[in-house]
Amino acid sequence: SDVNTINISHEGQHQTACNPSAIYISNDFGSSWNKTLDLQGVQIYLSVSLNGQYQSVVSAGDSVYSSSDYGVTWLRLNDPNSDLYNSVQAFPTCATAMSFNGQHQVIVSESIYYSNDYGATFNDIFTPADPFDDRNWIDIDIASDGHMMIAVDNGGFVYKSDDYGGTWTILDDPLLSNSILWR
Repeated sequence: SDVNTINISHEGQHQTACNPSAIYISNDFGSSWNKTLDLQGVQIYLSVSLNGQYQSVVSAGDSVYSSSDYGVTWLRLNDPNSDLYNSVQAFPTCATAMSFNGQHQVIVSESIYYSNDYGATFNDIFTPADPFDDRNWIDIDIASDGHMMIAVDNGGFVYKSDDYGGTWTILDDPLLSNSILWR
């Protein structure tokens, strides 16, 4: 199938493209491409650190894949006891983002998952007042140093954290969304 997401390092040397079937990389400014991994997902989400060394692919319906060698090799999250693994398996919407150096990474799906160790481990950092209040997140971004995050749920609500995901506040501004209609 056609490429549905692509990302590039700051200088452009390292480029990664994905579709639900595979990950492709170029480490020569896009002159040549190599398939590095077969995928089994439905939707694919990709983030790349500024220099291209750290990369994260979320394959909705499948798993999370991470690379620390410019996309040459990939490690698959394969832990059925992991909340992140089960969330990505079950929810059709996801997103991923990382700080400039790849140390701070976030993935959204059923919840918001955060890593401060270059994607080696992820923890759920969004705890709603009602534990059965799944947000079904659709997008997230992170500041270049990782301290600030902005996330959007499928209801159009925008949330902000300025302490590495420690606390979240809703941005209640009608200019951001039609969320006022959902109340």
